[in-house]
Amino acid sequence: QRVETVGAPVSLNIALPPTEDSGIAEGTSRVIRLPFIPPAATLLGEPQALEVVDSDEPIALEQWRQLRWQIGALATFTGFACAPKVILDGEVALDAWSQQTHWRHVLILLETPLQVEPGDEVELSFGADLRSLPVTHTFEAAVRRKGGDRHE
Repeated sequence: QRVETVGAPVSLNIALPPTEDSGIAEGTSRVIRLPFIPPAATLLGEPQALEVVDSDEPIALEQWRQLRWQIGALATFTGFACAPKVILDGEVALDAWSQQTHWRHVLILLETPLQVEPGDEVELSFGADLRSLPVTHTFEAAVRRKGGDRHE
């Protein structure tokens, strides 16, 4: 009946193959399929729907969303974790955020992790192009500081 991709900002450090200058190895993807559910302590906000396909409504083949999360504690914002949620007959049949499934979480890493503080706001401009397979997703993140400064 309804399928969602649900995501949240995270503070999750994942070791990537290093280069000689301690950067990320050339060609290493900033998208990682996680073999585990991100621990609740790593979430910087509640998961929100990024993309939605609902059989009761016309399917939007191009979806764009502006999402925001208020930061409650000092952390290092490293990226976004995403996972599917399937709802059948009005009941959640599969929620990869709360149960282990064969569908793995995907971690989209920021190019540069960013320190965030209470009162900061993480902003995400998310896009999904469902017109062809594989689906194309875009993530543009920014942090609005408590004082009003914005870091992209």
